[in-house]
Amino acid sequence: MRGDDSGPGPPPDLRPHGALSRGVLTSPTELKKNGTDAPFPGLAGGGVEEETAPVPLKEERSPRSEIRIEAAPHFFNARTFTVDQDQPLRQHTKRKGTTVTVQPGPDVGSGAAYRRHIPLTTHVRINNSAGTPMSSLLEKGASLSVIDRNLLELLGGEVRGTPMPIHGLGNASSLGWCTVPFFVDAKDDRGRSVSLECKVDFHVVDAFAPGLCLGQDFISIHGVAIHCRRGTAELQQDGRTFTFQVHEHMPTPFAPEAELCTTRDVVVHARSHVWVPVDTGSLAPGLDYTAFPRLSVNEAETVRIAGPLAVINSTTSHLLLTNIGTTDVSLERRTPVADALVAQLGDVGVHSAHSFDLPAAAPAATVRTAAPHSSVPEPTVADPLDMVEEADGFGPVDPAVEAETVLVDGAFKVGVNPAGEPHPALVGVLRKHSGAFALDGRPGRVVGHQMPIDLIDERSLHPEAPRRATPEKQRAMDAAIGQLLEWDVIEPSTSPVSFPVLMVRQYNKWRFCVDYRQLNAHTIPDAYPLPTTDSIFNSLAGKRVYSSLDAIRGYHQLEVRERDRWKTAFTCHRGLYQYKTVPFGLRNAPAVFQRLMDSLLGELRWKVAVVYIDDVVVATRTMDEHARALDILLSRAESVGLRFSPAKCTFGVSSLVLLGRKVSGAGVAVWSDRARAVLDLPRPVTLRQLYHTLGLFGYYRAFIPGYATLAAPLTSLTRGWRWERVGDRTRLMTDDGSPASAERIEIPWDSPQQQAFEALKRAIASPPVLAHPDPERPYVLYVDACKDGFGAALHQVFDEAESVPPPSTAAAMVHTLSLPLLPLSVARERWRAWLHRDRFFGPVLRAVEAGDDSGEWVLEDNLLIRRVDGLVALPESGIPDLLREAHDRRGHFGFTKTFLAIRRHFWRPGLSTIVRAWVRHCPPCVATKLNRKTGRLDIEDDVSLPFDGISIDLLLGFPRSRSGNDAVLVVLCLFSRMTLLEPCASTITAEGVAAIISNRVLRYGWRPRRLVPDSEARLTGEVMTSLAASMGAELAPSVPHHHQANPVQRTIQTVKHVLQALCVESKAHWDKRAVPAAELAMNSTPSVTTGLPPFDLVFLAHPDIVHAVFDSEDHAGVGSFPERLMAGEGRLSDAREAIHAARRGQKRQYDASRAPIPVFEVGDPVFVRLVDRPVPGTMGSKLAPRKLGPFRVIEVLGDHRVRLDLPRDLWIGDTFSVSQLDAAPSGDDPYAAPPRSCRRSEFAVLPAPVPYSSTSSRSACTRCSSWV
Repeated sequence: MRGDDSGPGPPPDLRPHGALSRGVLTSPTELKKNGTDAPFPGLAGGGVEEETAPVPLKEERSPRSEIRIEAAPHFFNARTFTVDQDQPLRQHTKRKGTTVTVQPGPDVGSGAAYRRHIPLTTHVRINNSAGTPMSSLLEKGASLSVIDRNLLELLGGEVRGTPMPIHGLGNASSLGWCTVPFFVDAKDDRGRSVSLECKVDFHVVDAFAPGLCLGQDFISIHGVAIHCRRGTAELQQDGRTFTFQVHEHMPTPFAPEAELCTTRDVVVHARSHVWVPVDTGSLAPGLDYTAFPRLSVNEAETVRIAGPLAVINSTTSHLLLTNIGTTDVSLERRTPVADALVAQLGDVGVHSAHSFDLPAAAPAATVRTAAPHSSVPEPTVADPLDMVEEADGFGPVDPAVEAETVLVDGAFKVGVNPAGEPHPALVGVLRKHSGAFALDGRPGRVVGHQMPIDLIDERSLHPEAPRRATPEKQRAMDAAIGQLLEWDVIEPSTSPVSFPVLMVRQYNKWRFCVDYRQLNAHTIPDAYPLPTTDSIFNSLAGKRVYSSLDAIRGYHQLEVRERDRWKTAFTCHRGLYQYKTVPFGLRNAPAVFQRLMDSLLGELRWKVAVVYIDDVVVATRTMDEHARALDILLSRAESVGLRFSPAKCTFGVSSLVLLGRKVSGAGVAVWSDRARAVLDLPRPVTLRQLYHTLGLFGYYRAFIPGYATLAAPLTSLTRGWRWERVGDRTRLMTDDGSPASAERIEIPWDSPQQQAFEALKRAIASPPVLAHPDPERPYVLYVDACKDGFGAALHQVFDEAESVPPPSTAAAMVHTLSLPLLPLSVARERWRAWLHRDRFFGPVLRAVEAGDDSGEWVLEDNLLIRRVDGLVALPESGIPDLLREAHDRRGHFGFTKTFLAIRRHFWRPGLSTIVRAWVRHCPPCVATKLNRKTGRLDIEDDVSLPFDGISIDLLLGFPRSRSGNDAVLVVLCLFSRMTLLEPCASTITAEGVAAIISNRVLRYGWRPRRLVPDSEARLTGEVMTSLAASMGAELAPSVPHHHQANPVQRTIQTVKHVLQALCVESKAHWDKRAVPAAELAMNSTPSVTTGLPPFDLVFLAHPDIVHAVFDSEDHAGVGSFPERLMAGEGRLSDAREAIHAARRGQKRQYDASRAPIPVFEVGDPVFVRLVDRPVPGTMGSKLAPRKLGPFRVIEVLGDHRVRLDLPRDLWIGDTFSVSQLDAAPSGDDPYAAPPRSCRRSEFAVLPAPVPYSSTSSRSACTRCSSWV
């Protein structure tokens, strides 16, 4: 229940009140499934507790003769893997770095070793600790670990042992098992990186969609404890704890947290409970959610809405709410009443009691209405199966999508005029014929027409027994029968025949169906034709205004002939009933209803209206004609008693989505939502999936040039199979006549099939717009054939002189000049010639020239002007001239300012996309405007112990002391921030640096695992490499010109400040006096992050400021050594948590200010950011460009470093950090079409170190002639 003032919800004086707890109430629906009744009104239920400690999963061993897998959705989602080419399972196990062997279970090697939450995955490396990581499910719903057969073959593994039956993935069994060694990247209890070496028996399954799954045999035996909210899991081995990463994967497009809204208006009476219907469409199937009902009250607290918490899922349809106030309240449809939170691994269900004290009711309870509500009815369980909405596999379609409409009278969706108002003529027609619409949700009753059911032989019918149904289906069946009785659609029957009821799941709702296959087999067919898809779209040619109407529960409005009603009898647990009106599923129902609708349309049919069974489309050229056609149609519908559903009707729009295609005055196109959805289509695995895929592609084949050629590799996979009709069914047969199942036949798949599959998806994702044919013009059919196939193209003849007038002589003579340089009269004539050639404005201009004044465009001084706002039509050929004037010659401003400057005077479809492409590829803008800095702060490898990592650098520029020192070597502990300062000469060698590190670091027993020096040669050369190797440490020098990569740089600034302050009075002996004092001061000063000085994180006890002031012994509060040790461990733990929290905050702040790290490939053109990587001689003045290039990438050294192909005379290193580069604009410049003699320099390597500039710069030589 919403408590704020925005959007639909309760009255503004209702506010959310009180805090939510985390308990969960199990709804009575769920309890009844388990054989118990919910206590009512005490409202005891079950709940979920927060995870407060690692919860090892309980060991649940399945019998060794079978594999049990929970039938969760993620087990059926296919995934792809990157597998090392050397087949690691055929190689010896490779170990690198610190490896800990995890003892396998006692049954590993024998093949017999060993729920509703978000799927978890982790990364494993097969048989090689440095191999390619692969994602594996970590699933307690699988009793044993499983691997896909094809994946095992790619890894080089072999199947052993005997098969086992599998429960949960259908009627299947494993092929055997294979012992697979793998490594998991982890950290030990001291935060050091290790590789856990494990061995598990993976049971081999054919076509296992996830590819790899670690089951209970891995989780239980090794005592894996999973922390979902922290994204980690713990494993115990030899008394040590190892932590590795796990990842949750919420299936798209579902949400881990959702707002539950009511699906219809509900009145909650005072001091009463009510089960409120809610929409759970955003909840992922197969997962449990915790529902938190919202607590809302009004200011006087006479309305108080609350409810118990509950465990729900995507099949839940109702939530329990209670009004403990004294006033009734009406909750409008789509009012939020609860929040849902997905269950995670480790959540535990508990039972808790909820009770409410109900005060005395008010003498006269008044009903409060949450908001004005629409009278449009919601779908119910009595609705039939919708056989059209999901015809091509993408769910229901809103016919008004992408068309601007407003809701009139709370029921009618009407298109708007340029002023944003509904068309008055249509509003008048709809209000006049409101009786033609089911505003109360009840179907109409057609008079004067009845459907006969004529049988070949009535004696051949026999009764069928009712089908068994679950309690859930029985409840849905009861609701449907009650609804049909209320509508007077059915009646009790004494028929000698009966047919069973089926409850079919569709869009998360139950649909009421009757199995009439026996009746249909003995029915004399009615051959009345239904319109084809092509004929429907062809009839819409030349139309501009569209409306769609849907007859509510169409068949239920037409009566069955009274003497034939006994033939429709159906049986269920409620008894025997028969239909009074036409049921869904009868053989002749489409033909009979199509005949009725055709007679209703009469002379309107195929001229201004077309009907497909119960869906009507009205299409006209003008709005007045449209209003007249709707008036005639609705008048006839009222006269016969036919009603339309206002929720599924749209009136007076310029475009309409019909049968998966978008229809407009410009032609027919693939609906953009369908095109985008095709990109996510997974590749077919079985023969049935291949048939479905080819059916989808074939439906849109008109939009795919050369479809047969592209689809040939896929259609070839269907050879060797044929469909054969047996009785009233069709089955798949092989060439030798053996029956087969398309669901079980796995198709071969190779690179030709994958290439064809991707090519077809791309073709549908970016399809052309097919123009409407003109029936008044002749057609020309072009045909051709070759050894590979046949081809044909249907053309239509247009008079070129009539459709595209040639430009005048004057315009032709000056076609190479830019438009602003032409005389005014010639420029206007040329502009008009461009309009005639334009694919969008050409037909509009010709219609205006022919005298059509009813449109939205008028012709003034050879310019096409839009009536409503006076904007000038912009032809495609005029785009370069206009953009050069608005962008190139006016300051090269960005997209927004350029677009606003053009949008003030010109209009063209897709204008924003055109302007954005021009600005993105503008050479001066590319050279002078820096992109947003890139980068991501990596905190995964941060050290967690003192001196596990150190950073070193030389601080130069000091005066030479008597000891010959003029520099300081700074060593920084990356964890404790302890700073070690050692005076030295600026000419110190690499051996001298190594000696200082040995004396100041290694002598105290500290062994760093990582050394981060500057990129200077003496700090990164052979000596330092040998030192790092002797310690087993990683030498990770910072990138040149990238000081952020070396943490000691910030400390050096502090050191300089402290030394300057200490040497104000005397600079003599600075290396003997000031440097030690600075080191002591910095290491005894508390850190802002941890609140502790570095000394406290490194030593148990040390002199502090109390000793310095009083020069005293330890005071009485100092404890024994064990106490000091415990205190030191506590300080270390607190500091580690504080540092991790600070680093996470730094990462959020750092990442928020930067764009994601780009992924470069060899050959990519890039620019060097001169601000981040200076190049001598390039930044001489404020007017110089800020980037150099472009240069091509010749080698990718890692995620953060690349090598560029630079000219030899630049005299700079060719290795760059990706943060020092800007990627060149992606894709080709759509406006770059230079003549062959004109050479663009955009991607040429510059011969000298001069910042980027373009000599072609998209000027007249690259533009004018290409657009005429």
